[in-house]
Amino acid sequence: MIKVLVSGALGRMGRTVIDAVKNDSELELVGAVDIFDGEVDGMKVEKNLSDAIEKFQPDVMVDFTRPDSVFKNVMTALEKKVSPVVGTTGLTDEQKNQIRDAAEKNNTPAFIAPNFAIGAVLMMLLLYARC
Repeated sequence: MIKVLVSGALGRMGRTVIDAVKNDSELELVGAVDIFDGEVDGMKVEKNLSDAIEKFQPDVMVDFTRPDSVFKNVMTALEKKVSPVVGTTGLTDEQKNQIRDAAEKNNTPAFIAPNFAIGAVLMMLLLYARC
């Protein structure tokens, strides 16, 4: 079972990812993070990504947040050896290079999907390849 944490959980795409995770027998939703207070399926939504990663110990963090927070979120996940799957746009080429370097340094896969319609399929491939 692959443990998934969703960052940006209360947004439209975050909720879609949560539904997809819940409907896949090989995935387990272990945590949700957002800047707003809320609840997902009886689970309290956390506000601090670093604390949520420590608490839930996910294998994968799916990020559907905002351009001003995605880079920090990805770097936090990689530092904690959690594979980020990014659906948020707005990363610069320099940030993508830094993400690649951090992923290699931490031996942790990272996936950035500029078009998540195709990325959804690739995310599943990434998740299954990790097992």
